[in-house]
Amino acid sequence: MVTFVLPSSPSLRWQTFADVSLNRTISYVLFLRWGYNFVFTDADIMWFRDPFPRFHHDADFQIACHHFMGSSYDLENRPNGEFNFVKSNIRSIEFYKLWYSLQEVYPGYYDQDVLNFIKVDPFIIDTGLKMRFLDTNYYFDPNIVRNLISTSVKQLLNYARNDLADLLETCINRVIYLDSDLVVVDDISKL
Repeated sequence: MVTFVLPSSPSLRWQTFADVSLNRTISYVLFLRWGYNFVFTDADIMWFRDPFPRFHHDADFQIACHHFMGSSYDLENRPNGEFNFVKSNIRSIEFYKLWYSLQEVYPGYYDQDVLNFIKVDPFIIDTGLKMRFLDTNYYFDPNIVRNLISTSVKQLLNYARNDLADLLETCINRVIYLDSDLVVVDDISKL
């Protein structure tokens, strides 16, 4: 596994989230051209289990959606750019190049909104890109912890120590708390 960290020098800081999204898309094209498959998750995503078995092996591009419509092929699923898995191949490279170029047609929109506009574009269909949407049944339900999480670091850490274990699946035997806002979950049988 390779981890890429983009530099945060003042010259590379962007003005808006839409600008960040646009530059993230440029980085994706580079990773794909270098032959890397990649998983992208926003910093606020916490993995309680291995996501790889839930990916569709026949898809080039997989993305989370706001509300799963019942089929991973359904283009009515509205993409959510917080979590995606992409395979490096000519189809995904051409797809990202198109996605990047069309973001200028939709200035000020987030990359996931642009994707929602273009997901049925004939060019994408002609590339043969196999796009799938990830079932949201595997996501954590925020309603479970509503009103339990505080913005106070002390209270958040206490919440994690006292209540998080009750919300985890029973297959998770060990939880390691590294910081007030970072939790690592591991299966003790693999240690």
